[in-house]
Amino acid sequence: MNKLIAFDFSGTLEIVDKPAYPDMAEALGEAIADNPGLHFGIATNGSLLRVTNFLFKNEVEPMFKNSSGELLAAGSYTEVTFEDVVEFAVPKNWMEKLSGRYTDKDIRVETRTDFLREKPSGDLLGYLIRKAGVEDASSAVFIGDESVDQGEAYSAKVSFIRVDGFQTNRGSMRPLLQTAVEEVTHSY
Repeated sequence: MNKLIAFDFSGTLEIVDKPAYPDMAEALGEAIADNPGLHFGIATNGSLLRVTNFLFKNEVEPMFKNSSGELLAAGSYTEVTFEDVVEFAVPKNWMEKLSGRYTDKDIRVETRTDFLREKPSGDLLGYLIRKAGVEDASSAVFIGDESVDQGEAYSAKVSFIRVDGFQTNRGSMRPLLQTAVEEVTHSY
């Protein structure tokens, strides 16, 4: 079963173009190796270009991809295709067509392109949960530093872990990841 640990970007995972945790790459790699089906994602109201540059520069980009190789990062300007299921009536014969009372229904899937809404809408985490293949929101957790991050988690119905924003000397990432893994695997 897939699980997701998603991070807010600025102030949580990154502080002024540097990793918030000096052991980020090692800690993320260990968590993935020890927990099959675990995925990492990023939800930000900021630029995805900054996110992808940061991940690449710090050699952790592969750790933020799903099993299909898609980057698990969502920003408020992320363009996505939505599928809407539309049910419409189909007349069986000319009598039904004349009467306007149809007994048969058909279902069609219509697609539309739109943009994800900013935090705290829940759109960003919802998108990451789907992309990671997580079946139940209780198997996801969001780590952030602001009330808008907590609102995003609440709207998406996922657990939230708060960190001190922009704290420059956080030490090891391992204890935070251990807490997050316990939350998504329900092993308290």
